[in-house]
This record gives sequence, structure tokens and C-alpha cells, in this order.
Amino acid sequence: MIRLLVVRHGHTVTNATHRYTGQLDAPLTDEGVSQAARLATYLAAHEKIDKIYASDLSRAIHTAAPTAAHFGLEIIPMPDLREIDVGEWTGMPFEEVDRGYKAHPQLLEDVKYPYPGGESFFDLFVRTEKALQQIIAENEDKTVMIVTHAGGVRCISCMAAGDPDTMARKHPAIANTAMDIYHCENGKLTQVAHEVKEHLQNL
Repeated sequence: MIRLLVVRHGHTVTNATHRYTGQLDAPLTDEGVSQAARLATYLAAHEKIDKIYASDLSRAIHTAAPTAAHFGLEIIPMPDLREIDVGEWTGMPFEEVDRGYKAHPQLLEDVKYPYPGGESFFDLFVRTEKALQQIIAENEDKTVMIVTHAGGVRCISCMAAGDPDTMARKHPAIANTAMDIYHCENGKLTQVAHEVKEHLQNL
């Protein structure tokens, strides 16, 4: 059996300013740095991690870094774990994005409809699934930490539920540095805990 700890990256400057991040390499805020440190302390007390994979965007790498340091592990960067590319909307305030949705209603209706100049949610689902299959293939009987983004969290949740890719966007995101926990046995992915975030109490 493989144990997968799927973590959303820490709080970023674009989270703080309510902007659409996409693949913008937005840094962690001081809060995000603290979240990552608390996550490492929590995992040190509750898990024995064998391998760490992360999106190659700095917010994911820096979220994984304190945990990697504690366990003496290298972080394996995976571009396929990146957030969805929102193209022309990268860095835009949420309210502008909301107006953009009204101009592109297909984004909410058609999983294969891309953001202007960017990816579709189907593109995200396909590459997240590719990354997850590689991780599973390489880590039999291990506990693996995966640091990704809100979109990737949704996609993995959708896969575990056995839902079609058209449902991925409707699966819940989780708080910054919270984690969903999965077991994978005989190729079957099962969610065993959702949005674990005890380490964020009183932050």
C-alpha cells in the first residue's frame, strides 16, 4: 500500500491580494512560511515520509522545504504538478476574473474550454493524472508527500472518487498547507482524510 499526503502550498502574496495566480511564480508570505514550518513539525510527529514530490513553482518547493529538511530528503520537482495556466488572467484581481467568466461562460460548462491564452481544466487533469501515476509506480509501500496547488488537489480528489474529469472543478479545494490523505492499493486510490489542518490552529 502507498500512503499519499497531498498538500496545497502555503499562503502567497497573490492569495493575500486576492489575485488569480495560475503559473505565476508567486512567493510565500510570512504567513505561508510559518504554515510550512508548522506543517513540517506536525508531519515529524505523525508521519514517516519516504519521498517528497512538488510542483516546480517556488511556492510549492518552499512549502515542502522544511519537511524535506527534517526527514533529510531531496524534493523532486514535477512540472506536471503545477497549477492550471490561466493565460491572460494571470495576476488579475478576482473581480476582473469574475467579469471574464461572464465573457467566457464555456469555462464553467466545458472542461475542455481553455482560459484565454492558457490551459483548460481537462489539460490540468490529464497532466496531474500523469504525475500521480508516475509517483504511484515509483513508490510501492512508501509514504509520499505531494505538494501541489488548489487545482491539483481537486483533480486528485476527483480521481479517488471515481468521478469523470468533468466533475474535477466541483471537488473542494483545501486551505493553504492543509492536506488530503490517500491510500493506494492494487491501483485503487482511496481518500482516508480530507483537509487535515491541525497544525494551522491559532495561526
